[in-house]
Amino acid sequence: MAKMAKSSKERQREYRARHRQEQVQRRLDLWVSSQAYSALERLADRFKIAKREILEQLVLILDADISAHPALDDPHWRAVTSDGVTR
Repeated sequence: MAKMAKSSKERQREYRARHRQEQVQRRLDLWVSSQAYSALERLADRFKIAKREILEQLVLILDADISAHPALDDPHWRAVTSDGVTR
């Protein structure tokens, strides 16, 4: 008997299940400001790399920097926002 074709929903569910099991990559679905998105696009265009790669590298670099400089992990550092205003 012939197999029935899978629906898009079924294929997507299986795809996501495989990725969860492998735990090599994680899905990140979020909204960012238009200003941040434009900056991300400019960086991707300038360095000719994917936006995903830029985000990954920025996060990893900042994490390594904080690990190397524990003072950056104090409450004051965490309270400073991107606009430079301490809350």
